[in-house]
Amino acid sequence: GKVMPNDGVEDSKVISDRYIGESAIANFMNDAIVERSKFWPTGAVDFAAFNATGMRGVDMKGDLTYDEWYKVMPYADEIYIYSITGAQLKEIIEDNARRVVRPEELATNGGPLDPNKFIPRGFQHYSSGIRYEIELGKDALDTKAKKIVVNGKPIETVLDQKFRVAFNSYVANGREGFAGEAIKGLPEQIKGYDLKGLRATSAFNTYLLYRGQIIDYIREDAKGVVSTETGARYDGRVAVK
Repeated sequence: GKVMPNDGVEDSKVISDRYIGESAIANFMNDAIVERSKFWPTGAVDFAAFNATGMRGVDMKGDLTYDEWYKVMPYADEIYIYSITGAQLKEIIEDNARRVVRPEELATNGGPLDPNKFIPRGFQHYSSGIRYEIELGKDALDTKAKKIVVNGKPIETVLDQKFRVAFNSYVANGREGFAGEAIKGLPEQIKGYDLKGLRATSAFNTYLLYRGQIIDYIREDAKGVVSTETGARYDGRVAVK
C-alpha cells in the first residue's frame, strides 16, 4: 500500500492530536470500521469508537506494509458491538468530553502531561456519524458536550432509538476508567461511563480484530492508499471550544 503526503497522519501530528481533539488517522480508522461492518455476519454498525492511547501515526514515507500498520495500531483489540439507546450514547459522549486533555495540562504549556507518553484518560474518537462540540469551561467538572448530532439528527430527537456501536475490547473490559470508576488525572467525583458493566446486557464480542478490519479496508476499499481521499482527513466532527 501507499501513504500519501498528509499532515494529519504523521506520527508527531497524531501524537499531538490524539488526546486534545479531532484526529485525522482516528477518523480514518473509525470510518473504516463502519464501512467494513457491512460485510460482518453480525450485521453492520452505526458508529465506531476508538481510544486515543491505542493508536500512533504513520512513520513511513510512501510504502505501507503490514508491519508498519501494526505500529500504528500496536494492540490486538477485538471488536465488541454494543446495542444502546440514544440516551445512553448521549451519556457516553458527555463522559468523553470530560476526558479531553485541556491546553493548560500539556507540557508544551507548562502543564504536567506529555503527549509523547501515554495519557490514559480514555479519550475516544468516533466515526463520522457522531458530531459534537466540547465546551471546555473552567475545568473538567465544567466541561460539556454540546450540539451532539448523530446521523444528521440532534441527539435529543433520538434518545429512544437503538444504535449499534463498535467499541474495542480494551474499553469493553473497563480499562482507562470505563468501569464506572474514577478517571486518572480528573477530579475524583467524575466517574467514567461503565462500558464494562453495560457489556453484560448490551454487547457481544465479534472476535474480529480492529486492526485486521482496517487492513481489509485499506486493501479492499481504499485500494491500498491511505490519503485524504480515502478518509484520513479532518472534517470537524469534534470541535473544542
